[in-house]
Amino acid sequence: MVRLSRTKRSAWSAASGLALTAGSVLIGFVTTPFVLRWLGSERFGTWKAVSEWLGYLPLFEFGLSGSLAAHLAPALGRGDEGEVRSFVVGGLRAFRRLAPIMLIFGLCLSFGLPYFGSLKEVPTSELRWALLIMTIPALWLPLNAFRILAEARQRLYVVHVLLGAQAIFTNALMVATAYAGWGLPGQSAAVVLAQMPTVFTLAWMGRSRARGLVDEKITEGAVRKLQSLNWPTFVFNMSGRIGLLSDNIIIASFLGPAAVTSFYLTQRLSNMALTQVQQIGNASWAGLVELHAQGRSDVFEARTLELTGLTSGLSLAVLGPIAAYSGQFTARWVGAAAYAGDFVAGLACINVWILCICSFWCWIVSGTGNVRTWTPYAVMSTLVNIAISIAATRLFGMPGPLIGTTVALLAVTVWGLPRVLQQLFSFSPTELWAAALRPLFWGLPFAVVLFVITRAVPTAPWWRLLVEMGVSVLIGLALWWRLTLDTESRLRWRMRLRTAVVAN
Repeated sequence: MVRLSRTKRSAWSAASGLALTAGSVLIGFVTTPFVLRWLGSERFGTWKAVSEWLGYLPLFEFGLSGSLAAHLAPALGRGDEGEVRSFVVGGLRAFRRLAPIMLIFGLCLSFGLPYFGSLKEVPTSELRWALLIMTIPALWLPLNAFRILAEARQRLYVVHVLLGAQAIFTNALMVATAYAGWGLPGQSAAVVLAQMPTVFTLAWMGRSRARGLVDEKITEGAVRKLQSLNWPTFVFNMSGRIGLLSDNIIIASFLGPAAVTSFYLTQRLSNMALTQVQQIGNASWAGLVELHAQGRSDVFEARTLELTGLTSGLSLAVLGPIAAYSGQFTARWVGAAAYAGDFVAGLACINVWILCICSFWCWIVSGTGNVRTWTPYAVMSTLVNIAISIAATRLFGMPGPLIGTTVALLAVTVWGLPRVLQQLFSFSPTELWAAALRPLFWGLPFAVVLFVITRAVPTAPWWRLLVEMGVSVLIGLALWWRLTLDTESRLRWRMRLRTAVVAN
């Protein structure tokens, strides 16, 4: 069996992640107008708000996933197979104990949330059945250990293939159930049924590669290590979830479920960009942790700075066209009435650019087992975000949650994360932000020029609109390549791309 290099595994993981996200989003763009038409604006907005409430369910693993990943990656980097097996066994058993807690919370949410004021447009029984169905995945929570093992082994491309098939299955079922008139329970059933092949395939693959794994004994040392990061990771995850999943809840509470529909659809392109660019950190964190575990500090720092610049540059190449074309795209996609305005679209793009960079840095902190150091900052950022979001929504309406995110990022995250990286790894905050800010010299003028051009011409037909957006992204990538990278950097990237695609 051919053993892939760290560079090739990271490249394949990143490429498969980009393909997965692009494919999933494309399918979602095609199916969303049909789901919106057959569900109706009120139910569609309610489903998005409910989905964010359900996003809190995974928190009841109490940080175990992050703790397990943070310990597996260094153990794999050291080649300590015995410690790896011990951690996986511990993860399986710990997840098994936590599954009933998650199930109980899901049941409580199912009976309590239908009485939430902003969600009363949908019948209580329909909402309750949808929530009850969405608690079913708690039954297979222990199998998460095998997905974490695959990701820590830098086999993320396998996970992405499975998730791609899951996305196709999910969207097909959501359209079918909406057309059949099954309402929100049908949407829940679509999500749950589509998860099952991915979960059980990864479990089968992990079990077949480590026979007898669940029968092994776990060392006390492994138990203590897993427990040492549980609570810091839980607090970190809780802060992140509240920050990311509160926007639609706040909009639903103050402006109603129908406003959630417009708020969500206007940001769909920028959120797609966030998910795409985050694949860089998702694909490379395990390789960076391996370098750190091997004591290769100089290479670790150089790769971090390089990937920071890559993340920033690619974000700007994609977000410039998104900010300029969001109005035209939304009007063609679901109708001009669903567009929340240029301010919402533009502010969402600014937030996404900052989040792309900061989430990459967070992968490094959490992946090396240092999440405890970042947790106080994460809590502070979340509190600022929620407080400003609620106040701004009362004052300004729909842009409110985005204003809260921007203030929290600027007030806490953008200076706190570089400080933590300096404390942990002796990185220079100046060098980190220099790498992140360098692409702005071409990125900002590029976005402004596109915005002026799109406002000066009428809305184009679908085929021309997509061509213009695609060409704009290619121009952005060319600007990053020519104006951000020097000759030596371009040579290195050419060599890496060649290494990634050529067989050993």
